[in-house]
Amino acid sequence: MIEAHKFDPETGEWLGKRRIARRQKSRHEPDELLIVGPYTLEEPPAKTDPRRTAVWDKAERKWSEVPDYRRVRVWSKATKERVELALGESLGADHVLTDPRQESDLTSEKAAEGTRGTP
Repeated sequence: MIEAHKFDPETGEWLGKRRIARRQKSRHEPDELLIVGPYTLEEPPAKTDPRRTAVWDKAERKWSEVPDYRRVRVWSKATKERVELALGESLGADHVLTDPRQESDLTSEKAAEGTRGTP
């Protein structure tokens, strides 16, 4: 049995590992490494940090890490709306991980409390 590592053919994202009984050459890329099925490699990706994902770089023929905020709530400071970042997109200067609307609400409440009881 061989441990194999599957990746998405479009994004290169590591999809997980599985055990395979035999090896074969890639039909999709004849000069590719010896693999164990389409879009599957024997070479494991390195462990990644949280908010990072392993991707197979076809040009470099190696695993690399990219930012991954797809399952993280991210907001725009400018619009105060949620934004969805794609695989590989980093947080920009305009992005925050806390809902800016809640901060505005708290600031408004504190301001309202400060004016209460004032003649």
